[in-house]
Amino acid sequence: IPVVDTEVLIIGAGPAGLGCAAYLSQKGFKVEIFEKSDKPGGACNLIPESRLPKYVLKSDIEFALKLSDISIKYNSEIKLDDYKNLAKKYNAVVVATGLPVPYKMNIPNEESAVAGTDYLANFKKYNVKNKRVAVIGGGATAADCAFTASKCGAKRVEMFALENIGEMPLTAREMQELIDSAVDINGRTKITGIIKASNKITGLSTKKVELPAGAKFNLRDIKEIPNSEQTRGDIDFVIIAIGHNAGVKLKNGVIKNLFYTGDSDNGPTTVVEAVAAGKNTGI
Repeated sequence: IPVVDTEVLIIGAGPAGLGCAAYLSQKGFKVEIFEKSDKPGGACNLIPESRLPKYVLKSDIEFALKLSDISIKYNSEIKLDDYKNLAKKYNAVVVATGLPVPYKMNIPNEESAVAGTDYLANFKKYNVKNKRVAVIGGGATAADCAFTASKCGAKRVEMFALENIGEMPLTAREMQELIDSAVDINGRTKITGIIKASNKITGLSTKKVELPAGAKFNLRDIKEIPNSEQTRGDIDFVIIAIGHNAGVKLKNGVIKNLFYTGDSDNGPTTVVEAVAAGKNTGI
């Protein structure tokens, strides 16, 4: 870690980090951002082009970075063990790393699937043309994966979710994109394994689940339905998008002048809410 004289260090150049940097720079603080990837924007880079054009994202980021004294060091990943030393060198350190750690399903052959965020970040790398794609998950990332796979020429795209269609946390536009893309949605379905043959994905094993009558959707009350097992032999590409977490975090107050903001502090939110959280941390 280099010796520095800047006043505030922000770890992560996603919406929360940039929101915090923009506010602090306007207040006269000198801000430095360390970003582990080679470009700013964080999870905004994963949003499909049709919903967030890249030129709009680029323009907004350039505007934020030109507000005042903000610099970014790319390809600079900061480890948890570095936080204490950094907090001594800067007047404040703001952690805005989002939710980088995908949840695991702990099912057979899980390693053969592609993580949802990896797929969205590198969808051109994965050839799904004419493939039968299964997307596991019922949230916005899963929906974006399904929509993108369909646009990339998949023969068929199906979503498998614990939620039923009315419980999926999607906007009206996201749901309409799935409908327009002819994505099949299998609700109240739990994936129990990925099936392989000759080192290739050939299907899924599933079980139906249920909630007590009248209960709102929650993981705690979900129960498997006996004798509802099913084996699907018509899947050859699997994307897992069941959510992410912040990974290992330090408790508040353990290190003086260290602050968490955005999704790493509040859990999954929208881009607008993440930017607002970064600004509020600056205040």
